[in-house]
Amino acid sequence: MSFAVRFLLLAAAFALIGAVADANTGGGDSNKVGFDVLGGFPFSPPAYDPDKPRAQAGPQVDEQLPVAVRKLNGKKVTITGFMLPVRMKDGRAVEFLLLRDQSMCCFGEQPQMNEWVVVRMAKPGAYAPDVPKSFEGTLRVGAIEENGYLSGIYLLENARAAK
Repeated sequence: MSFAVRFLLLAAAFALIGAVADANTGGGDSNKVGFDVLGGFPFSPPAYDPDKPRAQAGPQVDEQLPVAVRKLNGKKVTITGFMLPVRMKDGRAVEFLLLRDQSMCCFGEQPQMNEWVVVRMAKPGAYAPDVPKSFEGTLRVGAIEENGYLSGIYLLENARAAK
């Protein structure tokens, strides 16, 4: 077999492997984002002030976010982390925090606000404790407030488990 034929067969095999990988990851239309990017900068949440309107936290949050992180707003991303359920329905996770690591528990250290992502599932999904799991959806970057409190800076909307 000539070199040219072997080269073409090898190129075809690599193309097939790439097509299979794309099919397994949703066609490659989602960017993988890690906590090295999301949590790779110092972040200090603004102090809670009941006398200020809720919108006051937004500018204080945005000015701390690196440009590269702000550019992820509205993008389809895949993020891997550990699940901490916030809301369940019929034993399945509807909303949860996706954590950088397993340190957020009764004896661990509290993670920084840029080390978790609030995940809202498109459909309730299986809860997988103690194992890293990947989710894809649309990432919202900026202040997430609930009842006047800043509860996060990252929200993964319409999420589903990544393959």
